[in-house]
Amino acid sequence: MKLLLKSIVWMMMLSVIALASGCATSAGGSYCQVVQRPFEWRSDAEIDATPARPLRWIEAEAATWKKVCG
Repeated sequence: MKLLLKSIVWMMMLSVIALASGCATSAGGSYCQVVQRPFEWRSDAEIDATPARPLRWIEAEAATWKKVCG
């Protein structure tokens, strides 16, 4: 247990040092410049062949992109 706590403390310290030193800074730019355009379906058969969960995720991402960048 003591070794686990010591490991957690070291990982936290290294994370703070990395963030403070600028290793984890973002490149900047707007959401629309960074993110790709939404996925576009080639045919209705492709939509029908896609499982429901990924289909919902792709549609949600496309709606977000359209709302922010469209």
